[in-house]
Amino acid sequence: MGQKLDYLKRRDQLTVKELSRRSGVPAGTLNKLLCGVTHHPSMQTVERLAETFQVPLLYFSDDFEKARPACESAAAAHRSSPTSLTLQELRLLRLYRRGAPREKKIIEGFLESLDHFYRTPPCGDDALTLPCYVPAHLGAHGVAADGMTVHTIQVRADRTAQQADFAALLYGVSMEPAYTRGAILAVQRAQAHHDQAGIFVLNGEGYIRLYFDHRGVRRLDALNRAVPNIPVRPGDDLRCLGTVIGALTRVRPAESGCL
Repeated sequence: MGQKLDYLKRRDQLTVKELSRRSGVPAGTLNKLLCGVTHHPSMQTVERLAETFQVPLLYFSDDFEKARPACESAAAAHRSSPTSLTLQELRLLRLYRRGAPREKKIIEGFLESLDHFYRTPPCGDDALTLPCYVPAHLGAHGVAADGMTVHTIQVRADRTAQQADFAALLYGVSMEPAYTRGAILAVQRAQAHHDQAGIFVLNGEGYIRLYFDHRGVRRLDALNRAVPNIPVRPGDDLRCLGTVIGALTRVRPAESGCL
């Protein structure tokens, strides 16, 4: 790999420092590759170098000589090909492949919904189309995260809707009196901070709660005092899908037509 990297570096007349700045690969890692100290770098390093030099990933493979014709053709078409993958796309593909079958179905459903979202014609200046998460069934305490379905909805294009990345159906009474059961909430993709409402997945179950994080104590709190708070213990798997920024109005399925 070191010889191939050295050839590309000399071809583009780059110093190690310049190559490090362009690719994001540390200069120390590059020097080890060029000197032959490292023979098998991480996949992330290879992806970054391939993206920087605009060559196919296979170029850095030990089997390159066997596949040279295909690689040369791919390299020539890389800049203009509509199907060539960017570094970010490669990372997302790798994450998808790691997922369990149920997780892949969720991702596929969401992508199909987004595809419909982008193909849905606008219904005028007063309407927006958004993907909306809807719980299919409940888990032991919250919503089963692997049972979420994604629908496409049209909502009034007010300020809240314009700031939303997606929507979610409130399935319980934990957020009363601020939001009632069945409300369609606007969600922005952001990490929730202390005392912010958000959508969370805790150990595989989904919750719409206030995030409490103070003096080493973490909880998913309910606004409704009749609903118990959910403690977050060390070792729990907690993820935030986004923060709630308000409720959406004049909601209807996108398939039913304009508002």
